Amino acid sequence: MASTKTRIISFLLVLFWIAVSVSAAADQAGVVLLHGKDGAPSNLSDVAKALKKEGFAVITPEMPFSRNRAFDKSWEDCIPEIDNAVALLKKQGAGTIFIGGHSLGASIALYICDEGARGRRGRNWTGRQ
Repeated sequence: MASTKTRIISFLLVLFWIAVSVSAAADQAGVVLLHGKDGAPSNLSDVAKALKKEGFAVITPEMPFSRNRAFDKSWEDCIPEIDNAVALLKKQGAGTIFIGGHSLGASIALYICDEGARGRRGRNWTGRQ
């Protein structure tokens, strides 16, 4: 029987594959993966490695809620750090950006996506108008 970690990784990969398959994106897609509370980017290394193997550009930034940074900013104040990760992926040639995460990182990813969908954020990560 597969471990919980393996099932979660498999589920995430399927979601990203579906998203990319239905996207009318440029040649390369980028993914920003956000770790959970008291976590670290290394917690997502297996997922990041699998996504890179499939051709994604991946960034796993260390967020203010990591065990090393110990909440040196509020979660709201970390949004510009995510914007910087997106800008770096675009500079590397990513035409479409996906954002995902674990635990608190997933909650922040959902918040950003919801704000973008409602037109409140002024971000256009896909490059589409």
